[in-house]
Amino acid sequence: MNLTGTELLMRSNYTTNPLSIRDKKNPSAYLMGKKKLDNPGLSYFGSRSYWLNNEKHSGYKGHEYDLFEYSRIIDTEAMVAKAFERKRSLIFKNGYFFESDNKDNIEYIESRIREIEYTTGKTFRSFVEEMAYNLVMFHNAYIAIIRDEDHSTGMTYEDGNKELEPIAGWFNLPTESIQRKIKPNGTISMYRQYIDANNFVMFKPDKIKHLKYNARGGFTIGTPPLEAVKDDILALRRIEESVETLIYKGLFPMIHVRVGTENRPATIMRDGTDEVQAMNRIMQELDDYGGVTTNERVEIKAIGAESLALRVEAYLEYFKDRVMLGLGVSDIDMGVGDSSGKATGQIISQTLKEAVINMQDTIADFITHSLFAPLLVESGRYKASYEIKSGDMVKLRFNHVDQEAQVKLESHVLNLYNSGLISFNEARKEIGYKELSDREIRHIGKEKELITPTHEVESTKVATEAAAMSAKAAVASASTTKTANSSGNTTKAQGSAKAAQSKTSPKNQFSDSLALTREDILIVQDNHELLELTIVDYLKSILDTDNLCNDNIVSNLGKIASSRIAHLRDSGQEFTEEEFNSLLVEICEPLEDLI
Repeated sequence: MNLTGTELLMRSNYTTNPLSIRDKKNPSAYLMGKKKLDNPGLSYFGSRSYWLNNEKHSGYKGHEYDLFEYSRIIDTEAMVAKAFERKRSLIFKNGYFFESDNKDNIEYIESRIREIEYTTGKTFRSFVEEMAYNLVMFHNAYIAIIRDEDHSTGMTYEDGNKELEPIAGWFNLPTESIQRKIKPNGTISMYRQYIDANNFVMFKPDKIKHLKYNARGGFTIGTPPLEAVKDDILALRRIEESVETLIYKGLFPMIHVRVGTENRPATIMRDGTDEVQAMNRIMQELDDYGGVTTNERVEIKAIGAESLALRVEAYLEYFKDRVMLGLGVSDIDMGVGDSSGKATGQIISQTLKEAVINMQDTIADFITHSLFAPLLVESGRYKASYEIKSGDMVKLRFNHVDQEAQVKLESHVLNLYNSGLISFNEARKEIGYKELSDREIRHIGKEKELITPTHEVESTKVATEAAAMSAKAAVASASTTKTANSSGNTTKAQGSAKAAQSKTSPKNQFSDSLALTREDILIVQDNHELLELTIVDYLKSILDTDNLCNDNIVSNLGKIASSRIAHLRDSGQEFTEEEFNSLLVEICEPLEDLI
C-alpha cells in the first residue's frame, strides 16, 4: 500500500503541541483537549454587530452601570464611604493564610509571591486589599497580569496553542476606566483602559482577570451595591438640602411690614413721599442688630417661621434606614448606635458578617484558581491547571471574621462527636480540618506523652491548657470531692468542679467517683509513676474517658501535677494543705474550660 506524505502525517499522532499527544499515563490531557468552550447563549450587552466591526479602536463598550457616578457618590457620601470601609476592614480583620497538603507547593507559592512583591514594588497584602476594596465598592475588580520571563523564575508553558511566559507581576486597574469589546454571547475579546482619546491602553483577554461578585445571568459584570440604593441616597440628600434651607429661613425669616389699617390705609404723606416706600427704605437700611420704632399704623411680622413646625426627622430616618439596609450595615456598625438599639444592631451586624464571609470566599476562590494555579503550572510540576490535585492546590484562606461564632460551631461539632452522632473525621471536616488516617488518629497527642522534666513543667502546663481549650470536649460530670479549708468553707477547686457539674448535668451521673485527699498523695509521692497514676485515676473518675481528647488531656494533667509535687519534694518544701488545694485548682480549672 502506497501512502503519500500527507496521508502518513494525517494518520500519525504527531503534533507540534507536545501537551496534546496522547499520553498513556495521563490520557485526560488528550481527551479534554485544549480549546475552551464558548458560551452558547447570548448576553444582554453583547454587540450584535460585533463580527462586522473589525476596527482596532472601535466597538468598545463601557459597563452596564455608570460606575463613575457610583464613584462620585462614594467620594461625597460619608455614610456610603464608611460602610464600604467597614466591610473592607472586616475582610482582613483576622488575617489570612495559605493552605495545602503539599508543603513544597506552599513554599513555592510563597517564594513566587516574594518575587512578585519585589518586581511590582507592592506587598501581596496591599495588592489583595486594593482588589478587595474594588470588589466592595463596585462588586467588580480587574487584575492586569504581566508576563515576562526576564523578570520571573517561573517556566514558560503551553496553554492550548499558545505559549505563555511566566507571570512577573499583578496590578489592580481602576474599575471605572475599563472598557470591553464584547461578543454576542458576552465573551470579552479585548479590554481597554480608557482615560481619554489620547490616553488608553489595550489588553488581550489572557492579560486581564476579572473578579466579579453578585453577577446576574446575561450580564458581563457584577451588579454594583449602590444600584439598589442610588435613588434613596439622592432622595436623602434632597431632604437634607431642604432641611438646610428650612434652618436658614428660620434663622433669617422673611419680614412682612404692613402699613396702615383698614380705617386709615397707607397714603401719600404731605411731602409727597409714599408711606409704603418710606417704610421699605427704613427696613432695608435697618442694621442687623438694630430695631425700628413705629406707630400703631405699622405692623412688622416675620413670616415662614410657622413652617418650622414641620417634623422632618421621620423622613430622614426612613430614607437613612433604606440606605443602610441596602448597604447591609446598622447604626452600631457605623458607630452611631445607642444601647436602646443594640439588639437590633447585633442582628444586622450578623448579616454584615455573613456578607463579608461571602466576599472572603469569593476573593479566596479567585486568588486560588486565577492567580496561584498558573504559578503552580509555571513550576514545571504540572502541565495544566486542571491536572493539579485538590490536595496539591495552594488555597488562600481567611480566618473566620466572627471568632465567637466559630467557637460555638466547634463546640457544637465536638458535642456531636462526643455523643457518638458523628465520626472523628466528620467532626474535623465540619470544623475545617483535613481528614486523618487511622494511624494518624491513634498517634494524636503521643508526642506529648513523654515525662516532662521539672524545669519544663510550666511550659507544658500552658501547652496542655491550650490543647484543652481547642478540644472543647464536654465534661460528663464534675468531681464530688468535698475539700474544706480551715474556716470550713468549700475550696476553690470544689467550687470549680461543682460549677462544671451544674453546667453539664443537673445531677451527678458519676456518684461513685474517687475522692482525692492530701494523705493519698503523701503516701505515693515517692513513687513518681504511682503518683501520676493516682491523679489520673481521680481525673478519669470525674470525666467521660471514652473519647480520645479527654484521655490525652487527663494524661497531661497527671504529668503536670505529679511533676509539681516531685519538685516540691526535691526542693525540701512541705506539701501543705494549701499546696494540696492549689493542686486541685490547677488540675480542675482546665476541665471546667472544656464545657
